[in-house]
Amino acid sequence: MRESVSLQALHGLAVVLLPVVVIALLKRDVAKASAITLAYALAAYVSTNGYTALPEAFVSGLTTGLQISSIIFTAIYFYNVQRELGVEEELKQRLGGWGAPLLYLAVFFSGFVESFSGYGVPPAVVAPLLLSAGLDPLRATTSVVVGHTWAVPMASLGVPTAVLAKLADVDAGQLAAATAVSGSLSLAAIVALVSAKYLRQGALGVLPALALALLFALLGPVAKVYSAAVLGLAGLTLGLVLSGGLSRALETLSVLRYYLLLVLLLLA
Repeated sequence: MRESVSLQALHGLAVVLLPVVVIALLKRDVAKASAITLAYALAAYVSTNGYTALPEAFVSGLTTGLQISSIIFTAIYFYNVQRELGVEEELKQRLGGWGAPLLYLAVFFSGFVESFSGYGVPPAVVAPLLLSAGLDPLRATTSVVVGHTWAVPMASLGVPTAVLAKLADVDAGQLAAATAVSGSLSLAAIVALVSAKYLRQGALGVLPALALALLFALLGPVAKVYSAAVLGLAGLTLGLVLSGGLSRALETLSVLRYYLLLVLLLLA
């Protein structure tokens, strides 16, 4: 029994690593990596479980994959629509010239974007905002690359958490709440790292952000898989108020009105 579990664990690890090896080391495209990974997964399943339950397992995996894909495509489409409407450019204009709240953009706004899109979108959206606010390219990029990672478990409208919940046969809401509690510590560490290493901000500017990190744990049971979206928006709002006052914050948030509407619809 123990040997069987160990073999299944090795197969599972191989399925995770195969796409990385095929794409990063062998320089093949995503379609080939997907085909190779699927072929290996089917062979591994047959070798450990036989052919009996293969059709049922294949249909279950296909159904889950289609559900995930529909959410991902919706999130990416929504992001592209906002980009075509000029949301990014308008944010650059509003944030570039009046002492932008760098820490709150790099950590909380990037987490907000990650909660809707994922797949490398936050650096593409937020790093240019930091550049327009006066940061050099390296610091602008690295601060966002590190800063958005706290929201990854709830990226693309909660896909990673929902998938893990389905595979483990647990309630997605409970898993999201537990993730938010543990993630609050990670978020606090990210705030400290980004502020000290990349943005070089003083302690007074960091304290409100650390308080928001603790709020993440409290949001989990309420907002569940949308906790990152809610906290990201709260962090951005606080940063805007601290740096430019309430009226300027409201003006900037009006640019994000479509994102805000989607958050409200998801929480309803």
